[in-house]
Order: sequence, then structure tokens, then C-alpha cells
Amino acid sequence: PGLWRCIHFTNNALSTSRLAYATVTWAGSYENAGVYVDGSSPAIDNVTISHSSGAGITVTGAEANPTLSSATLTNNATAGISIEGGSPFVTGSLIQANARTGIVVIGGNPVIQATTVSGTTAGDGWSGNGIDLRGGSASVNLSTISGNAAAGVSAGGGAGHVVQNCVFSGNAGGAMNDIPANRVIARLNYWDSASGPSGQGFGSGQPVSSGVIFDPWLTAPPNLSEYVAGLLLVGPRFNPLAAPARWNLSS
Repeated sequence: PGLWRCIHFTNNALSTSRLAYATVTWAGSYENAGVYVDGSSPAIDNVTISHSSGAGITVTGAEANPTLSSATLTNNATAGISIEGGSPFVTGSLIQANARTGIVVIGGNPVIQATTVSGTTAGDGWSGNGIDLRGGSASVNLSTISGNAAAGVSAGGGAGHVVQNCVFSGNAGGAMNDIPANRVIARLNYWDSASGPSGQGFGSGQPVSSGVIFDPWLTAPPNLSEYVAGLLLVGPRFNPLAAPARWNLSS
């Protein structure tokens, strides 16, 4: 890793910039990334990025709005994707067998959908979470998070994170929140058991911690054609200390 610098999209790159049908490997000696997106918005599709000495892709800068689709990021040294700012859109991609973390969100407002994050390994003091939410506000939808050495999703910063219509399986932990006051909304997920998550949950599936709002959950895995698109939840459980409950009775 780190045998050459990287592919660098600078903040004056054209809005029509595109990287497609390419393999980027053994890079990372500059900016610790195979592909470095700095305040620009390229389209990156059908690429494989592997064996970087840092992250596969790093996105930084408030104006960065790249699209990453149908990509494979594997065997990178510090992350598959590192998001430091902007609003990247990640879809239909495979983030697999990276060290330290699969995707780390430090800032920005990323949207991650229809993506698999799996096989992350521990290293350099990082425990091997699939997705690390350390800042910003992330939306993760219709994704599979499986077989990671630590939690599928771990939240330690930021606010307003939403994880929905995802499948959690085979991780050492399901969804963990180090700052319970900053709740992670993780409703409508499948936790590898029809009975729901364990830990702070009521079932036998992947565990969740306090500060993870998991109820209601799915009893079977969703897919791109069968999932819950919206939910209006009023008084889900009678708890007069938490919120009013509404009861509609008829005979």
C-alpha cells in the first residue's frame, strides 16, 4: 500500500468529472486515500478501490457532493470510505474486508443506500465496526451490515442519524450508541431474528444499546422491492412518563 499518491478531485474540478470502470490499487501515499474528493462532486461508478494505505475514498469539504455507485472498496488500511464533510451519495456498492472501519462519518450529511458493509477487521486501536458515526448526520437505508468484527453500526458523535430498512447479521454487536442522549433512529430494521434485537431489545437478534430506537422492527429481511417506505407511530407503548398514548376502541 502507498506505492503512489491517489486520484485527486480538487475543489475546482468540473461538475461533469467522472471516474468509471477503473481499478485503483496500492495508492494512498498522498492524503491517505486511493481516491480523494476535496470540495467537488464527481460521479464515481463501477470502480474497484483496494489496498490503499489509508481509506479507499475520502470525501472532504462542505461543497463535496459526489455520487458513488456500483463500486467495490476492499482491503484498504484505514476505511473503505471516510466522510469528513459534504453530502455524498453511496448506492449499490460493496464495502468489504477493510481494516479499522468500513465507513466512517466524521462530518457531513451522507446518504448510504442499497450497500453492503461486511467483514471489517480490527486494527490500530479501532475495533472493526461496519459503520462508525463519529459526526455529521447520516442516513443509511436498505443496506446489509454483516460479519463485522465489532458493531454493525457504532455512534459516538454527530446527531440525527437514521438507519432504516437494513439487515444486521453476524456482527459482534448490532447497533451501539456511546452517547445515548443523541438517539440513533434505527426503526424498521431486521436484526437477524423475527423476535427483534437483544441487548436493550426484547428479542434474540443482534444486540442494541441504550440510545438506539429500534421499535418497531422487521420480522424478515427487506429488499429493494419489499420494504416499509413510511411510518407514522403514535403512542407505540403505554408509558405515561414518556408521551401520551392514544387508544381507539370500538365494538
